[in-house]
Amino acid sequence: MKYNYIKHIGIVMAYVDSLRVFARIIELGSITSGGRDLRMTPALASKRIKELDVTPIDSNFKHGYDDK
Repeated sequence: MKYNYIKHIGIVMAYVDSLRVFARIIELGSITSGGRDLRMTPALASKRIKELDVTPIDSNFKHGYDDK
């Protein structure tokens, strides 16, 4: 089957954005400071960190094929 690049680009971009938030939180020492520095609420910054824990790592991404 055809590989859905658009779907995976969206997942990768969301993951990269969450990593950016995570890095800023580490640099500044708190979710509140990191979130505000990135112009987001602490609640949204916390949500981005939680997304890192549940972001699927697709083993087919490197191959370019879906299992379906």
